[in-house]
Amino acid sequence: MESVAPWRVSRAMPIIEGESLDGYVARIAAAHHFPRMAELTQLAGAEATGRQHASFCSKEGLDVLADCLRVDPAQLHHHSPNWSLGAAALNMFGVEVPRDLLHFAYRRYSPTSLANSAHHRALWNVRIFPFCEESWEYLLDLCPNPSCNHRLEWRRTLGVDLCDLCGEPLVRGQTTCVPEEHRAGLEGLVGLIHPDPSRRKASRAQLPRRLAGMESADLLELACALATVVDHRTARPLGRQTATLGEPAKLIVAALAQTWPLLCGWPNAFEALLAGRINAHAKQRGDGNGGASHRLLSRARVSSPSPVPQALLCDFIEECRVARNRGLTAHQASQASGAHLRTIVKMRRAGELPSVLALDGQRLHVLFDREAIEQLARQQTPSKRLVRASANLGIPGYALRELMWLGLINEAPLPPGRKGKHTVDEASLAQFTRRLCGNLGVSDRRFPVRLSDLMVQLGGRPKPWAAVLAAIANGELAAALAPGQGPIAERIRLPGNVDLKAPAFALNSEMDWADVPVSKRECADILGLSPTNFSRYSDFLLGPGKPFRDIRMVDAVILAKRFIGTTEIAKRLKLHHVAALNLAMQRGVKFADKGLFGRESAQARIPEMGRTEESLICGMKQASLPLRNRGREMDMRVKVAADGRIRIPALVYQQLGLKAGYTVYFELTRHGAVLRTAAQTVAQAQALAKLHTGDVEGSGVEDFLERRREDSGE
Repeated sequence: MESVAPWRVSRAMPIIEGESLDGYVARIAAAHHFPRMAELTQLAGAEATGRQHASFCSKEGLDVLADCLRVDPAQLHHHSPNWSLGAAALNMFGVEVPRDLLHFAYRRYSPTSLANSAHHRALWNVRIFPFCEESWEYLLDLCPNPSCNHRLEWRRTLGVDLCDLCGEPLVRGQTTCVPEEHRAGLEGLVGLIHPDPSRRKASRAQLPRRLAGMESADLLELACALATVVDHRTARPLGRQTATLGEPAKLIVAALAQTWPLLCGWPNAFEALLAGRINAHAKQRGDGNGGASHRLLSRARVSSPSPVPQALLCDFIEECRVARNRGLTAHQASQASGAHLRTIVKMRRAGELPSVLALDGQRLHVLFDREAIEQLARQQTPSKRLVRASANLGIPGYALRELMWLGLINEAPLPPGRKGKHTVDEASLAQFTRRLCGNLGVSDRRFPVRLSDLMVQLGGRPKPWAAVLAAIANGELAAALAPGQGPIAERIRLPGNVDLKAPAFALNSEMDWADVPVSKRECADILGLSPTNFSRYSDFLLGPGKPFRDIRMVDAVILAKRFIGTTEIAKRLKLHHVAALNLAMQRGVKFADKGLFGRESAQARIPEMGRTEESLICGMKQASLPLRNRGREMDMRVKVAADGRIRIPALVYQQLGLKAGYTVYFELTRHGAVLRTAAQTVAQAQALAKLHTGDVEGSGVEDFLERRREDSGE
């Protein structure tokens, strides 16, 4: 081959893979003791474009320089940026890189990499990559000697690993490393222009099809644009034409590392980023990034110098404009799913629900994904409020919760934000109702006991509504259903020989009742009081407070064990509630409030009332006269009806042992009317006969009857 250079170097040195052209020429100049790079390029006949760097040599000058350095011109062209005036992109190992992303004025280096191999890497010239991929150190461009602190250039050629002014070894420089979490994203970006073709292929394989077909220059330009959205503070450092090191370099590295996942997941990943920023800063009415998101999209048509990234961003903008077709507003999403408005908005802002980015005019806002809301709505089954379901069955709410705990009724899932409002699955409720009614016979004389009356007698604890209904539904307890339109539980009738010691009336000890809230109406059921009467005792039992409030089950049970009402006493003794009140007062039961007494005192002073654990139907004792009234008369008052009838008080006919069809006798005296039963009349006649006849033989009743039989001839 004919020589084109005036002279050649005496010793050829191979170029290292990934080495920069300036670093290679400087390394040969130092080996041949040339003090300046310009002497080598000028002696070789290469015409630099007003600069002394080999990187600014023209194509013809590179051929002369290759002949001077005794290397293959193609290899030298491969490592050269192929500088030319007016070129928008330069060469980087066969890949075009935007001209403003490369920097050749100053010499950047990594101390650790120079210690491993004393050559200058071409990737160190990339302005937006202020780090070394080999050592992951942030690059330096100053002499490590504090007395020198000279910014390194390519003029003097003492050595690539030495300061060109004082000769200080650059391996003594102190720097920091790129954080571990940023390295994976940076590897993907560096791979787009890496000297190794396999690395470039691996990086492009991670991109979607449209981005994989773009040039590396366009991808890097898009990455820089997205970096300003990730962190708006990087806009000024990335826009500079000089090398960016120091603290700005750390901002650039952190932002660029987050752009690689955006490129790999384009456009959904970028949409999720913008939606997430707006969700996180909804109160500020922006994206929390200084308006960088809006600036990028609003200026995409006029500010992007490259047509390919501009077209990509314009397509993204059009997708945001038509996003209303696949999105719902907060009010629409709340109505469609049944969720609480504020709760569903919080779920979207927290990322629990996917978001849809919409561009309305010049304003970016976030919508709910229509498919996600429809899927959330499908999860909600037809349900009924616990209050309504318990009212339909005629049982309190805590009993319905026990049925759900037993697995007989399913609890319907609540829409998001509807906490505290328990709902029952309508299908399971209807199935249990049919099963319950199927085991209920027709009410007749065999079933005289009302279930609701029986529950009142079980004082001092929650009523076993759920256990009784479960036993009936399972066929373990015989019961009947009275005709009517009222709630089912109020129409259930039980046989007269039912035993309250049966498992169906046992308290569920396995269920945790501690945190089960009960309403005031349910608390009245536990205390055996009617809701109307409970309202009078509310302030006394619970203290002043809101009219609608929940009570802990523990507190309700404590009140039930402490107090007993006249309703429960009357049901146990089969008395009228007024008679039960008078009886409790006459027996001296501890008084708590009008109609309320101490339970322990009532059980002690009215023993015939029995206790909760005893059978209150079988073998129930009749109430006896008060202790303080025994042996003397009682004063009672009754009213005469319009037809002249007098209703005997329940305590009177119970004490006299009267039943339906019995006869009583009235005796009018000058002091008033005296009422006696047949037994009392006979006993009085016998007492008078004995008084007048004394112990005379044959004066007794039996003797009198014997003489009558003899006279009649029987």
